[in-house]
Amino acid sequence: MRVLVAGGLGFLGKEVSRYLANKGYDVIVVDPAAEGSYQENFMTIKGTINNPNILRDIGKVDFIVHSAWDFTEDLGKSISENLIGSANLCEWAASLGVKKFVFYSSSVIYGIPIRIPITEDHPLLVEKSRAPLHALIKLYVEKLLFYYYYQKSLPITIFRIWWSYSDYRAPGRTYRDILSKVKRGEKIEVPMNAGGSIVYTGDLAEATETAFYKDEAVGEIFNISSFYLKWVDVLKKIAMKFGSSSEISEVEGEWKGPGFLEGSWLLDDSKLRNKLGLSFNSIERENRFIEVSQRMLNLL
Repeated sequence: MRVLVAGGLGFLGKEVSRYLANKGYDVIVVDPAAEGSYQENFMTIKGTINNPNILRDIGKVDFIVHSAWDFTEDLGKSISENLIGSANLCEWAASLGVKKFVFYSSSVIYGIPIRIPITEDHPLLVEKSRAPLHALIKLYVEKLLFYYYYQKSLPITIFRIWWSYSDYRAPGRTYRDILSKVKRGEKIEVPMNAGGSIVYTGDLAEATETAFYKDEAVGEIFNISSFYLKWVDVLKKIAMKFGSSSEISEVEGEWKGPGFLEGSWLLDDSKLRNKLGLSFNSIERENRFIEVSQRMLNLL
């Protein structure tokens, strides 16, 4: 089976590409960071999905994973790279008659949580999001996919993600800054009762492959989570494991720090468990996250 992973050298895309290639899929990656014809154990093509000529030259594929994303704060560039690029990918996928098109969306489209846990039918308050442009374009792309699903019978599945980590790292400058403070033994403050549902990239890859073959995944949106991270608890565990003297405490009232740390982003993943039959060992996944964080901390 041939799989195209758009953005397959990004954080999520690379982990999913590795997983699928190791499972025996013929993986083709389109990514602007590609160098040469092969990287790791999959074929790579340098380019972006807003170039339809690149897509046409790939030939027939069975599945598409859409992980390509430009996090620009420029509206025009985001429309060109993300929205128009996604439209090109959808049009090409529909013309091929692919078996499944999987898109990685984001929980930022929920805006601010008005009820906990957050289900897939939560209001999409993109204008109140901590990243409103990112949220707006993600929502546009979701709607675009449903247009192709209803009008051109493109079999789509969407996964909404809060944050993710791999066996190698957890991305983001804010998190690296926190780990640096732990290493220096500095005081760390986080918002009261704040945290989120984090997903291990191996679990996302497994869910992606499951969606390839499950009729129950067609035309559906799924929150995906491996465990719920409460900042104060997890950071205390990381500090203890590292032997840091950092004092970690919660701040009541208005939060003036990084927006990424704010709010309780508890995603309800019962739909994923019920429809796709997937569930993950939350204790094992949290322990893995702490171990990954410690390795990152040692390298800072």
